[in-house]
Amino acid sequence: VALHNIDIGATKEHGIMGLSVSNLTMDNCTAVNNGDAPSEDENALKFRNLSGTCSITNSTFETSAVRTFHLINNTGSLSLTVNNCIFNDPT
Repeated sequence: VALHNIDIGATKEHGIMGLSVSNLTMDNCTAVNNGDAPSEDENALKFRNLSGTCSITNSTFETSAVRTFHLINNTGSLSLTVNNCIFNDPT
């Protein structure tokens, strides 16, 4: 999966959510002000079972209802590289 130049903001749920994604590449993406229900665990980025060789570069993730980045892995193997990114929750 490749995501390039994606801007997601002011969603009512997760900004970007993936289930069993492999070999993810994200470049120059933004997810800001996502989620409106902390009780629903809504995040800017949420992945379950992310695997393979993945990278996130030149991206910004800010101000979500719960977390800016939530990763839950209970199967597979992951090599994740993160470069030149902003993860910020000012609250």
